[in-house]
Amino acid sequence: MLSASPDTPAARAAVDLMNEVSGAPLIHHVWRTWYFGSQLIGQHVADADLEVAFVAAILHDLGLTGRFDSEVPFEHAGAAAAAATLAGLGWSEDRIHVVSAAIAGHLDLASAEARPEIALVHLGAAADVIGLRVDELPGELIEEVLNMHPRNGFVDTVLPALQHQAVRKPQSTIAGLFRAISFEKLMRGCPLDSR
Repeated sequence: MLSASPDTPAARAAVDLMNEVSGAPLIHHVWRTWYFGSQLIGQHVADADLEVAFVAAILHDLGLTGRFDSEVPFEHAGAAAAAATLAGLGWSEDRIHVVSAAIAGHLDLASAEARPEIALVHLGAAADVIGLRVDELPGELIEEVLNMHPRNGFVDTVLPALQHQAVRKPQSTIAGLFRAISFEKLMRGCPLDSR
């Protein structure tokens, strides 16, 4: 069963912002991140602030969009953009900090051991992008998510965007991933694309 997404002003604002600045492949990715991440944090979901987790999942790739890309690594640009958006909605600094940490750290393996909101974004994104731990997801959940949020065009759209980030920002985490673990091969080999 899919995790219900929070229906709050901030959650709606996050969805509206992502819909405004992104194309369909990235929009579907952030939703898959939410659903897969919710499942992968398992029993810890009860300990999470689900509004914080949802907003972080939906906004975690803002830095890949034309509006929010900058000279800093895309995850840090996205974290700053999300923080500014949430500050404008009157969120507390503590909750904004968790969203920012989840977005800024979503490429970092250590995020899988962080508080549940942060782990959700990392695990959900990694499952969707390279298939990490998809074997732990129920097949019926994967099918339902992919029916609602298909992967059509995801790799062909997002991989070049990530490669562009890596070339422009050679000291960034994503550049390091391309050098260290054949990230392109992992993306192209994601088992979700064969479903």
